[in-house]
Amino acid sequence: MTESIFDIYYCGGVGSEVSSVWVDVEPEATVDYNGIEGNACGIISEHVYINSNIDSECIYDNSANLCGSSINPFKTITTALEWILPSETDTITLYLEPGTYSPQTGEVFPIIMMDYMNMTSNDSDELTTIIDAQQTHQVIVFDELTESNISHLT
Repeated sequence: MTESIFDIYYCGGVGSEVSSVWVDVEPEATVDYNGIEGNACGIISEHVYINSNIDSECIYDNSANLCGSSINPFKTITTALEWILPSETDTITLYLEPGTYSPQTGEVFPIIMMDYMNMTSNDSDELTTIIDAQQTHQVIVFDELTESNISHLT
């Protein structure tokens, strides 16, 4: 991976340098990320917001209105997963606004959960936030995860 260029990477230079969405590394493997570059820094904010009811996906533009904020949410869980970089020191929670998250709203299934990532509704009524693959695929994949949680979703 040395001297590689990625769309999104961790600009801080510590820990997992590239999200598992972009590079899937087996636990027993060692990867050298020296000299990597990217087009944008991944999100390590502990709160990331998603709203399937907005018209279009958030566009990253280096402005103060960063994608995934409460005032500039992502449209899909799929896109949010491409941007976040959760770690043992930076647990991230995805807050889904009430609505349906499905292929019709742009979701790609299955949703693959990550270590140190939580996903919950922004409403305590679990019947208002629905993740529906519409029988196209498995809905969510949990595969040997550490400290990940889903709550208040249908």
